[in-house]
Amino acid sequence: MRLKKAIIKWLLIHSVIISTLPCCFVQANNQKGQNMPIDSLLVVTGQEYIKKETQLRQGGNHAISALKARLSDKDAFTRFYANTLINWMEGRSPNNDKALGYLDNLPAKLAKTPITSPSPSGAAAYLSLHYQSSVADILTIHLIKLPDLPPWRTASILLYLEEQKLKEVTDLLLRFISETKNDDYVDVVLSTIDATNDPLLGAKILQEEIRLKSLNLRLPLSLKKRLSKP
Repeated sequence: MRLKKAIIKWLLIHSVIISTLPCCFVQANNQKGQNMPIDSLLVVTGQEYIKKETQLRQGGNHAISALKARLSDKDAFTRFYANTLINWMEGRSPNNDKALGYLDNLPAKLAKTPITSPSPSGAAAYLSLHYQSSVADILTIHLIKLPDLPPWRTASILLYLEEQKLKEVTDLLLRFISETKNDDYVDVVLSTIDATNDPLLGAKILQEEIRLKSLNLRLPLSLKKRLSKP
């Protein structure tokens, strides 16, 4: 009898423990999302950024709430970033994963063919054909946050954006050419900006100058003249 009572007691204790595990797991995930370092994510780049972006997207409702709090931020990139990630996490940007997967897998796919390496113009054409402008937001963000992308991938994104001619990304492209060291990229971006005919370009140039000044940097005079060309 005592043995039977001991077994029942053991089962009751462990059933309580097991029943609380899902709750604890959810709480842990919620806490993880609640503590998402949005500010640090906005300043990191490269593989560290990819790691934090993945963590953010797994943060659930708390992470989305943290992003929504930044939708009225004074910084244009922060507002754009928050809106883009919210749409992605809430399921309104289903093509993001498809486009990024295509770019991730393209080198290995072509390595087995006579081409051997990706063609930026070909990749840009594929993105435009299959996704139109729907992946422009996330690709523009990655353009800025991943300065160590292979040249073919950076060029592919730039050519894709040139085809889309979106005024919505002009200020982000200004940030990109302010930071890139590759003059070839600058020429493509300038061509893209020209094609958008953005009526707010002057104001966006001013905002970029203000941002650079806060970092003790300046927009190169030659670049400013080119951007402000009538």
